[in-house]
Amino acid sequence: MSNVSINKVNEFINKSYGEYIVRDEWKKHRSKKYQQYRENWSELPKNMIVSDFPTHLDIEVTSFCNLACPFCPRTIQIKNRTFPSVNHIELSLYKKLIKEGASRGLSSVKLNYLGEPLMHPDIIEIIRFTKEQGIVEVMFNSNGVLLTEEMGLNLLEAGLDSLFISFDSAYKDRYEECRVGADYNDVLNNVKRFCDIKNSDDRFKHVQVRVSKVVFPEETEVDLIKYIELWEDKVDAIGFASLRDETVEHIFDYDPTLRCDQPWQRIFVRQDGVTFPCCADNKNEYILGNAYEQTISEMWHGLRETKLREAHANGRYNEIDICKNCTYLCSSKIKVDKIGVK
Repeated sequence: MSNVSINKVNEFINKSYGEYIVRDEWKKHRSKKYQQYRENWSELPKNMIVSDFPTHLDIEVTSFCNLACPFCPRTIQIKNRTFPSVNHIELSLYKKLIKEGASRGLSSVKLNYLGEPLMHPDIIEIIRFTKEQGIVEVMFNSNGVLLTEEMGLNLLEAGLDSLFISFDSAYKDRYEECRVGADYNDVLNNVKRFCDIKNSDDRFKHVQVRVSKVVFPEETEVDLIKYIELWEDKVDAIGFASLRDETVEHIFDYDPTLRCDQPWQRIFVRQDGVTFPCCADNKNEYILGNAYEQTISEMWHGLRETKLREAHANGRYNEIDICKNCTYLCSSKIKVDKIGVK
């Protein structure tokens, strides 16, 4: 029986996102550069300091996916015929982005957006190249279907630092309803084997593995405790994200004390080069430019990103359409105590 309390589980049910930290020994094996990068991640947005280059890039290495999860924006947009082109990123573009960032202070890269990174035929080369350029943390989210023993070892040897697995239920039938096309036992075994490999080799002690699930409205504390019991002897952390219904419009009251951190932290690049500011903009409604035509630095310091940043810094996020009813911002109620651009 898990030691996690009912009160703690209720926090996961009632928050936009929460994590149950099982163990954090991996942090002891990270470098000083990693510690500095995490400090920057928190301090830059807190003090509204615009760095020379984003601390982090989210690069969609592929928009292919091998599943059709019904709540995923990708599935919904494909059904509605509004999803952009399905393709892999060109290696030349990817390497250009990493080289630019490595020379200007980029610390971390996540290799996915709405696609499954393990479907990119050159995913191992991508990770290896990124680490060779000195990027501190390389990570991605995966559904785990293609995480074979060989793939897992190759990922680790290439330099992967963090792996986040989406696994939406402790119950086989419910999991397979959520992750359409996946087999519960196969993925469970894939992740367990990956954890066994990384835990048995001193070279990989720094690697973090987290599983996460969408918390559906009908779920109870018992369901979440069952989920924790399934994973807590295998992984380093367990994440819980509330369901975001992509088929309805979310309306929130304006609160000038809210501010998003992402305009001071990161930029997203789609596989076709289209660049946008945040994880919530899955319809690409606030495009900053295209990485085939502009540098990341130009877009990071460009008029649209600057306008977005200033709106949040001055308590006017409601002037930006993608922000004024953002589920992540408005439902999290993260308050700020400093207003004004720095």
